[in-house]
Amino acid sequence: MGIEYTPSLVFFAPSGRKIFRTEGYLESFHIQGSLDYVSSGAYLRQPSFQRYLAARRAALKAREFEVELMDRCVECRRVFSWAQQRGNTAVYPCLARLL
Repeated sequence: MGIEYTPSLVFFAPSGRKIFRTEGYLESFHIQGSLDYVSSGAYLRQPSFQRYLAARRAALKAREFEVELMDRCVECRRVFSWAQQRGNTAVYPCLARLL
């Protein structure tokens, strides 16, 4: 299968044909999206997973659901919100602690 990263998800059609795969760590929005992409059959109508996610996010936002593309710790959310108000979105304190 050529899997190089973990965790990985590989989805197969009943015929055994591979229909979709993810590799590496994904945020919860992307994991939920990949499960819905396959289980709803959306991969048959929209071959681009990124376009599917963009449409899914827009549909959720239209229904006034908050869509968090990045799972951040509470401190990151606070700092990220502060930085975003000032036009800077590249601030992740919890990642800085890992360096």
